[in-house]
Amino acid sequence: MLQNATPAVQRQDIVHAAILALVLLACSAYRVTPGVSGVYHDDAVYVLSAKALATGHGYRLTTVPGAPAQTKYPILYPAVLSAAWMLWPRAMRST
Repeated sequence: MLQNATPAVQRQDIVHAAILALVLLACSAYRVTPGVSGVYHDDAVYVLSAKALATGHGYRLTTVPGAPAQTKYPILYPAVLSAAWMLWPRAMRST
């Protein structure tokens, strides 16, 4: 007879995953260089799209005349950036 082959997730698995996530987050935070986002074209498009989302203009290219809808790039990364923009507007502001 076949039994259910999927093992249950143990508490220690969750703890190990959380520790790994914290280590990866700490390592990535250590490697972040402030002020370099938007240096390349794609970065700039993501940042500007995120700013438009965060300021209530929708997923648009607000720096292009007529502010057309953003159709070239996926929305997930700009959505995450816009959430960070709304949480920490002072840190996300360009100098």
